[in-house]
Amino acid sequence: MLPFSLLLLISPLYTCALSWSKSHALVEDAATLQYETRYDDDVAMIARNAESLQLYSRQPDCFRRAAGLIRAQCGELDVNEDERVRAAISMTLCELATAKHNQPPMECAAYAADSHSDEMVSPPQSHRICVEALSRSAQYWSSYSGYLREVSQLCYAFRRWNDIDTARDIYRNATLEKLTFLRILNEREKRMQERHESTDSLMQVPALE
Repeated sequence: MLPFSLLLLISPLYTCALSWSKSHALVEDAATLQYETRYDDDVAMIARNAESLQLYSRQPDCFRRAAGLIRAQCGELDVNEDERVRAAISMTLCELATAKHNQPPMECAAYAADSHSDEMVSPPQSHRICVEALSRSAQYWSSYSGYLREVSQLCYAFRRWNDIDTARDIYRNATLEKLTFLRILNEREKRMQERHESTDSLMQVPALE
């Protein structure tokens, strides 16, 4: 049995150790909860933006074409600001085209729906002139600024959603492979058990009367 003086000495240390373990566990739980919450929020945001891109793809031809170009050029849009600007201009002009009373600026004619079909083709520096023209109207500028922010979000969501789909496919394939492997092991175990029981029955000698 430990001396009373020694118990008095180690008691605070033991108490601190228990307290530290409990507080450490609480910190870990809080960090895990925060990570899971942030992950769920990210997935929800990605899902919303991916759905928005799908909705644009079901819009009239202008929006559908612009959404298709954003989807096809996501890699370029991530690193090239000029391409993001061009995509935002195209989306803005699509919006203006749906409002019959709004005429797009002449400086943006190169981005009109009937001026290109499959690619964002425009003369060099024309997007800067078009952006300057859009800035002269509060309504046009508000639409353009919103689409400029949205283009990056849509592209990010599209790429991340594809990554999630790929991860799901990999997980599903790995799960199927594991299930197949486990089924093979189970069948092998059954066969070995049957052989073992058969061998035991053959080795049993009838008791002599």
